[in-house]
Amino acid sequence: MFRRHAPELVQNLQSTRRQVDGAVAKYERRCKRLARLREEARSVAAELGQQLQENTEALAAAAQRVKSAGSEEEEQAALAKKHECEENVEVLRTQHGDQQRQLEEIEHQLSKAEATLARLRSQRDVLKARLRAAQARCTFLARRLLARRLGGRRFRRR
Repeated sequence: MFRRHAPELVQNLQSTRRQVDGAVAKYERRCKRLARLREEARSVAAELGQQLQENTEALAAAAQRVKSAGSEEEEQAALAKKHECEENVEVLRTQHGDQQRQLEEIEHQLSKAEATLARLRSQRDVLKARLRAAQARCTFLARRLLARRLGGRRFRRR
């Protein structure tokens, strides 16, 4: 049976190999894109963290100015600045939290894509080994058939 279907088997394996190579290339591109997104998300999260820290420090300074205000005008100005800082801190906390969640999601997707890529590479390697074995078997059978047709003389490879 193998003799009759060997060429078709090799063709099918080659076609499957091309499909697997395409899937590997697709996942390699996906992993690279996700890695770039992860770095961008880390950068944005770090920037938001820095802004949050700066605004938290500004809030503490504004609260201190409220306590040390000498007149009602100074106190009102310090209170206005304190409220502005509180709003900024709240907005930045929300943005930083959202960015952290997005970063975690990107990292999760990247780890899944890397696992899939590793599995595809392994399958590709197994497929390549099977293809080489099938090609070797076809070559062996072709030589054997040729030798029979030549009346028992051995076919030598040049």
